[in-house]
Amino acid sequence: SAHRITERQKAGKARSIKEKQLKNSRSTVSKQLVAHLSSARDNLQLNNAKKARKYAIFRAFSMPEIA
Repeated sequence: SAHRITERQKAGKARSIKEKQLKNSRSTVSKQLVAHLSSARDNLQLNNAKKARKYAIFRAFSMPEIA
């Protein structure tokens, strides 16, 4: 019976390790996803800011012609 207990303990340990690994992999994947989404959003905001600045400069230069 002692042999059976150790086998069961081994199985339980292996299962808990697998569960931990699964949780870790899930959290890293979600972290990566969040990082990717936020960087994509940052890139969008950066591009919009660049466009807005270009447009503002362009308007500033073209204003005198209109006035």
